[in-house]
Amino acid sequence: MAEDSFCGFLCKEICQNLKDDDIKKMKFCIRNHQVNSQELERVSEGTDLMEVAMKANLFTESDTSCLETMLNAAGRKDLVEKVKEYKNNLTVLSSSIESPCNLEEHVIGRKYMKTQTSEELETAIKTENVIMLSGVLGSGKTQLAVHYGYEFHKKYPTSAVWMIRSKDQASLQTSMTTLANKLGVLKGKDKESENPVIKLGDILANALMGKTTTQLIIFDDVNEDCQRIVEDLIKKFVPLEETQGFIKVIVTTMDDLLKMPRTKRISVSGFTEEEAVTFLRGNNTCTHSETDALKKLARRMSYLPLGLSCAKTYMSNCYKSGKSFLELLKANTLEQLDDKLKKLDASKRGLFSNLNTFIRIMEKDLDKDATEMFQMTQFLENENIPIILFDLLSPSSERCNEDIDGEIQHDDVATCYSLSTDSLVQAVQKFSFGTVQGIDDKRLLNTHTAVSLTLQAFTDEKRKRRLLNRLLWTCALILDKNNRHQDDYNRMASVLPHARSVLRHAENMTGKDIEMCLLMAFVNDLVAYTSNFEGLLGLEKYHSEKALQFCYKVMETTEKDIDEEVSDKHVLTTYETHCEFAKAKATVIDKKLTGIRLLHERKVEKFIRHFIQQKRRTKGDVDFLTKYVENYREDALTMQQYEALCKKKKAIQLTDLMDQFIKEMILSTFYTYGRRIFYLGK
Repeated sequence: MAEDSFCGFLCKEICQNLKDDDIKKMKFCIRNHQVNSQELERVSEGTDLMEVAMKANLFTESDTSCLETMLNAAGRKDLVEKVKEYKNNLTVLSSSIESPCNLEEHVIGRKYMKTQTSEELETAIKTENVIMLSGVLGSGKTQLAVHYGYEFHKKYPTSAVWMIRSKDQASLQTSMTTLANKLGVLKGKDKESENPVIKLGDILANALMGKTTTQLIIFDDVNEDCQRIVEDLIKKFVPLEETQGFIKVIVTTMDDLLKMPRTKRISVSGFTEEEAVTFLRGNNTCTHSETDALKKLARRMSYLPLGLSCAKTYMSNCYKSGKSFLELLKANTLEQLDDKLKKLDASKRGLFSNLNTFIRIMEKDLDKDATEMFQMTQFLENENIPIILFDLLSPSSERCNEDIDGEIQHDDVATCYSLSTDSLVQAVQKFSFGTVQGIDDKRLLNTHTAVSLTLQAFTDEKRKRRLLNRLLWTCALILDKNNRHQDDYNRMASVLPHARSVLRHAENMTGKDIEMCLLMAFVNDLVAYTSNFEGLLGLEKYHSEKALQFCYKVMETTEKDIDEEVSDKHVLTTYETHCEFAKAKATVIDKKLTGIRLLHERKVEKFIRHFIQQKRRTKGDVDFLTKYVENYREDALTMQQYEALCKKKKAIQLTDLMDQFIKEMILSTFYTYGRRIFYLGK
């Protein structure tokens, strides 16, 4: 039943029948819960009380236990019976409602083909509860699992089918939280733990095993680091004893040595030669010589579906034969790859060499900006990359500030990026390096791990550093702590996993560069803040601590050194002495930041100018600037426009901002770190 139907039920059947005394008793009942005390104090009507309680996730349509407790506290057993009757009707209706599935047709791709291995999976899963698909990178493990899951959901739409990304704990938590929200079983109190994966497992197991149809969970890309966690989750989903419902599990992994109890292992090694030729040929009839060429091409691709899919897509789009495509590969393969390839695992050398050749061919058709966009995907998550991330891609700060008094022509930049983004989308699909779904600003790009790893292997460190600088700037300019408007929040939530990935790649590349350290502190802080709203408190803790570390790195010191410097003069025995210590510490930090600003004055000014001009404003800021800035456009703010705002007393002069901007940024980071204590519960 839709959420608005539940709200309608609450309004008509519950709120309209509540008396003033009932509302007082119900408010008292939830006073110690995670609700906003000021909002609760202002409540005087039933609808307001329901809004405050639901905002705090005290109850949902599928879990009304807290609502029933509130009504019982008010002595309204008649209304409790109405809630139970609504739930019974909901249970009957839900048996015919489609369950959540995050496997979409675009992920499967257009080149899937039934093979011996897919038939083996279909046979095994009839009798086994847990199947492990293991094989080398690009062998088609995930594609096999996704295709089975997609077809399973089409056949049984009332069964939940969900892929849980399992390459690290953050991915696990994010995927499981999304599923719990889709099922409507995640309440506010369940978000208090900093390490909630196992707790989420209990919640999901209870929800899924209570269903009358078979459910399917896919743990994708499990490695040694997450093995123990996934094993514990599988034990919850597939217990030894009989349960009301059934949950089938598929695990994909590149680790052939990975072992799990009660698991049927299927080795995925790609196509056979006959399957590969059939796949490449499609519905076409081939001469004997062309068949031989396709066999050579299949051998060159090590019979791996990923490489063969890239080849087939290009051949189809460019109307090339297997023989012609082999000649193209030979002409574009670098001869001096030995040093690079020697560093790679033997199982990856052939695939990486071929993908690198494909990439070189593709990049010949791209302009510089589109090429850099594609190269940046190596630092992003492989799934659901918002194309708007590239549309809003920040020009490098060096480009913005080659002449500190000059300005970029923003119209030209925006047009250039839009055209480059379209070129990127076309090129990615031309080579099957990924898939694209949605339209316009809602387009999402999905790539493959092998493509990202190939880019990482063949991109030099200098270029990596420059690309990461641009991505850090883009994340810093898109993310914002003002996420009140739904469009702003959606944009930030879509960028969040990719910002985390960029931070992970950039962490060891900052050195002592003041700009990179400032960006790392700022972006970590924004990621921590946004993670809190997604209920990812473990990630909030991690990124808050990282932000704090980089704040002190900007000051060229550590928190421990400052504490020792200040504590020598203060004996911390009373509240007053702690306050004096805090003031003394703040004074030291203020002086250090002033010193850093004076030491790097020109760099700081460039940083501030770039931020002012390129910041992607939230809805509230856009409304404000539209009111006070003539001909304002959302993509950027010119310095002339900024100076006009200063004359109207609506902005701070750049000269006055110099000493405050970095301090405000650091202070905001300290604030995010300090506020965590209010969200961790007991």
